[in-house]
Amino acid sequence: MAQDTEPLQILLVNPPLAGPAAPPRALARAAGALRGLGLRPALWDASLEYWLQELLGPRPEAASPLAVLRGQSFWQPEHYLSAEQEIQRLLAAAGRPWAPARFTWQGLEHPGLTSLAQAAAWAGDQARNPLYGFLARGLEARLGPETSLLVLSLAAPGQWLGALSLAAAARRLRPKTRVALLGPALPPAGGPFHYQLAGPGELLRLAAELAGQSAPERPAAAPDFSGLPLDQYLSPEPVTELGPVLWAQRQGEGEGLKALAQAGVRLVRWRLEEGGAAPPAERLAALRRLLRAAARAGLWSHLQLPRRAPEALLRGLLRLLGLNPHLAHSWSPPPAWPWSPAPAAPLRADIGGYSQLPPLPGRPLWQALAEPAHLSLYLARHGCPQVSRWRVRADGRSVYTLGRGVTYHFHPPSEVPKERLEEIAQLVLAGGRVRPKWLRHNLARAYVVGWAEEEGVLVGTDTLKRPRPEYLAVIKSYSGMDLTGYTERGYISVRPEYRSLGLGGQLIKQLVARAGGLKMFVIVGRDNPSGEQVLAHNQTRLVTTYYSHKMGKEMGIWMPVDQEPPPMEEALRGAR
Repeated sequence: MAQDTEPLQILLVNPPLAGPAAPPRALARAAGALRGLGLRPALWDASLEYWLQELLGPRPEAASPLAVLRGQSFWQPEHYLSAEQEIQRLLAAAGRPWAPARFTWQGLEHPGLTSLAQAAAWAGDQARNPLYGFLARGLEARLGPETSLLVLSLAAPGQWLGALSLAAAARRLRPKTRVALLGPALPPAGGPFHYQLAGPGELLRLAAELAGQSAPERPAAAPDFSGLPLDQYLSPEPVTELGPVLWAQRQGEGEGLKALAQAGVRLVRWRLEEGGAAPPAERLAALRRLLRAAARAGLWSHLQLPRRAPEALLRGLLRLLGLNPHLAHSWSPPPAWPWSPAPAAPLRADIGGYSQLPPLPGRPLWQALAEPAHLSLYLARHGCPQVSRWRVRADGRSVYTLGRGVTYHFHPPSEVPKERLEEIAQLVLAGGRVRPKWLRHNLARAYVVGWAEEEGVLVGTDTLKRPRPEYLAVIKSYSGMDLTGYTERGYISVRPEYRSLGLGGQLIKQLVARAGGLKMFVIVGRDNPSGEQVLAHNQTRLVTTYYSHKMGKEMGIWMPVDQEPPPMEEALRGAR
């Protein structure tokens, strides 16, 4: 039965420090849920105010980068990166008086606080805590004697110290106000909070209990941003949805991806369901199919790594990320909450044998964008293909586009420097599908060696080989096909970052043009669908298959579509 008293007074707060690019969706979801109950909570984005009033506002040199992030220059990567670097410098300067605490785009960090008790004591120390005075003044202006519930919406690890500081200030200013911590990851019990709530549903039930009402079974789905200053965030236009973002809990949700893209979705965030029953190999295969379908629909896929996963699954995920940047465009480790166990080792994408090659200059643009909201805006404006190809050079300010400055070279091996031939051999071996025994011998005897380079780095290769007679005899014994007098096109290898850019097709096209009338064949394992796809897209067809006992798998012989294969000698075919 509802109480005949004043409505329940609630203050919802986004603690400092979260990124300032977009209004906090978690706070808006909480507001929408409460307003579905007939309540009208007040909203305070304390994080944005701290950015603008304490970190950037007092510094005249912040005016220029702020103008870039809020204006049309935002859309030019070089201008954006320069503004971001200037803000990083300002954050570093703002944090020096409070060392070892430091400010970053991701929040307030303090490496010296290693326990909840230490962090809580620091949070209430006005002399050591740079947030306390600002938050106390803000709460004093907003917390009236009638405010019954202060809800701190904790969405990112960088807000943790801000949430503790708000709780400490509220207890001193308004001891009777109840303090609730709301978030997807909550600390162990015993902190300075009266309630710890895992989501809007729990908040709704608490508010209904305090208001003497019955809570609905489900909270209102629509977030309410009306109490937030949408025109003050550090983006050229309001971002009330990140993309929008789709969180898929299961791998089987591949249907409707084209519909999502047609509806304007550009960014999809995937996370694996922890503790799934399917074997790791099966889960990885399903995820790869899903990511491929999303890429074909024009969607950017961001993969969040699970906190708990079988070792084989985690290794497979890291390898999938490293070798398929055209499918898994970006990724992130699990959020590093202070109370969560740290990973046994730093999580890095696994690029396999390509780690032995000279690295590409710089890093992908998505890693340099300060916040997910900025990535979402870039995808909406420039499209997934362009954003995936932008790369930031080591200076942190200039950008180049993968594939735009590629140069191609085709020479007989006698005209290729030995150092370059060795680099080509290493690139071929990095693909993991060629054995090293005859590789360098065959490269040195080839008709033509082709390669592509960009920014001074070898990025792809292909070769017209002179097959050894012994090799041709083995193929004939297995397949019944006599390929004497043919050239073999092979040793194609393209760095993962350059796949899907047409580089392999260009190498093939130009090598075929240099074959000088020679008949040609290509042998590819049937377990290499991407290699077969490249062949099929470049006027080449599968003419026969055979089982290689030496390789332990089925192989396919491919030839140009305008070339007739030699007759099969059935009597010579080996066991299949």
